[in-house]
Amino acid sequence: MAIAKYEEIKQDIVKKILSQEFQPGQKISSEADLKSRYNVSSTTVVKALNELVSEGYVHRIQGKGTFVTKALRGSTVKYFENDYKYYDRSDESTEVISIQNELISEILGEFDEGIEVQKITRLKYVRNEAIQLAITYIDSNYVQGASKEQLKS
Repeated sequence: MAIAKYEEIKQDIVKKILSQEFQPGQKISSEADLKSRYNVSSTTVVKALNELVSEGYVHRIQGKGTFVTKALRGSTVKYFENDYKYYDRSDESTEVISIQNELISEILGEFDEGIEVQKITRLKYVRNEAIQLAITYIDSNYVQGASKEQLKS
């Protein structure tokens, strides 16, 4: 079964990012170039790019282009197996502990210069038992006006 064109574009770009053909901070092909290369409409290209943004691979700056995210995308995440491997998802909940501006230079170096970074601390529960503390650093543009409720996922 053939995959959708937007998915093909997305997978090709992800492959180039993970193989480091596209480096963090690097501008990738323009919408017009992608449209021409894949022989698709602008709508198809925009859908692929928007999905890449939502998955954290790239960020877009109006009038400037699409850039590979400088965050540690694809790096190893360590976690521990536990007794919750087969739990019912309805037993899961998340509490946002805090949202604050991040000022630590090591973290800020992973983002483009001039971007305000938010640190979101969340606690995940299964059956009312805390199982995971997650700390996420994110470009403030993605969380402007978001409530703690919206940041739970």
